[in-house]
Amino acid sequence: MAGLVYGFIRVSQHGRSDSWAIGSFVGGLVLPAAFVPVEHSAVNPITPLRMFTSRDRAAIHVVAPALTGAPAGLFFFLTVFTQNVLHHSPVQAGLAFLPVSPTIMVTVGVTSKPMAGLGQKIPPAAGVALLGVSDPAERGAASGVLNAMRRLGSSLGLSILVTVYGTATRNASGDPAHVLTSGVSTAFGTAALLALGALIVAGVLIRNPAMPAAPRADLDGSDPAA
Repeated sequence: MAGLVYGFIRVSQHGRSDSWAIGSFVGGLVLPAAFVPVEHSAVNPITPLRMFTSRDRAAIHVVAPALTGAPAGLFFFLTVFTQNVLHHSPVQAGLAFLPVSPTIMVTVGVTSKPMAGLGQKIPPAAGVALLGVSDPAERGAASGVLNAMRRLGSSLGLSILVTVYGTATRNASGDPAHVLTSGVSTAFGTAALLALGALIVAGVLIRNPAMPAAPRADLDGSDPAA
């Protein structure tokens, strides 16, 4: 992950022909590839490879990074825009984000009931819950992989958007505010494409299985399975 992130940062600063960027990309791709045979031959692997044989879970590992990478870049570039184009102070920029939290809370409250009838395929984020119905012996590893993919999405997504932003600003002309706005707009468009790609992957690959119901005790406290 560090190699890929550093490679994208080098590309945004020095272009695609930079030798350090190329070396970072090679290392970022070769090391994960070498990890596969090591885990395959391990008696007790950190990441059981059979977790990736399920189409649903494999798709979720693609969806999760995109869903975390897109908003991470948006918040970063919105901060840059408000402070460098709108000339807000850091405190004013922070206050400008305050409406985000109540908006999310209201949206979740309004859409939770309609989404409950759609299953896990329509709302892609809900598909992440499929990892929770893995083999009990693999739930810890599945949770760790999901968390790692989300962290990867935040870091890698932001580095990709920074690269897009750097390329757009190098090719833009005009006053600094116009150049910055052009780069931010291009980064926003790329973030939207990441989210759209995640939605397409979820809609095509993630099925809509019925979630197993958790056992409930009777009102008198007895176990129904007993």
